[in-house]
Amino acid sequence: MTFQEIVDNAKSRGLDFSVTYPTTERVLFRRIEIRQQELFSAATRVNPDYFGKSATGTLDANGFVDIKDQQASVDVDPAANITRVEVEDAGTHPTLVTGDEINIVSISDVEADLPPRMTLRNFVLRQVGTDLAGVVSVCAFYGYRPENKATPLDGTEEAELPAVYQELLVMDLTQWMVQQTLEMDAGRKTAALEVLGVDEGQMMDAFLQEVADFAGAQVSRFGDVRGAQRL
Repeated sequence: MTFQEIVDNAKSRGLDFSVTYPTTERVLFRRIEIRQQELFSAATRVNPDYFGKSATGTLDANGFVDIKDQQASVDVDPAANITRVEVEDAGTHPTLVTGDEINIVSISDVEADLPPRMTLRNFVLRQVGTDLAGVVSVCAFYGYRPENKATPLDGTEEAELPAVYQELLVMDLTQWMVQQTLEMDAGRKTAALEVLGVDEGQMMDAFLQEVADFAGAQVSRFGDVRGAQRL
């Protein structure tokens, strides 16, 4: 659905409660954008593979890689969840090869794991010591979340959730509009939000269950992946 179609469906649903909505459509489009980002974040916390992507970054002379620099071409969100970093181009490193995993350690405890190691702060990866000397580039795997779309939003934007779950955006927007209404008394508003909340909760449960079970075909050394993603 487009953002405009989501707004139209939410307004139609809101007619069941005989209310009008004191806001412009541009504000409604922005609400859709925010809620969609929240849903992608929720899915990534449950299973980062469901909306999984990867981005390659080149190390600079100091062994830094700013993954945010790649976002224009691969939709990297600086707040997304990085789950794995590996060598992409080993360059002249004497032992590392493409695909070798890089251990991500805390800057306060760089000895927590064996080389090769990098720290991760504000989406910037930095080699520990000379662990990656000679390496040209690394690849980071992360859970995708939509970035803010070009503004002003005009309703032609396409929702990025799977089509079957885009109704979550309609349900959320309907609830949000009901909350903004001034003509409903407190009792009617509470009752309306309860009815809408039940429907949204049921679909949200189904969505997150699908996300959790998405990796059911994966093999893991730590047990069954289905229903509880193993990293």
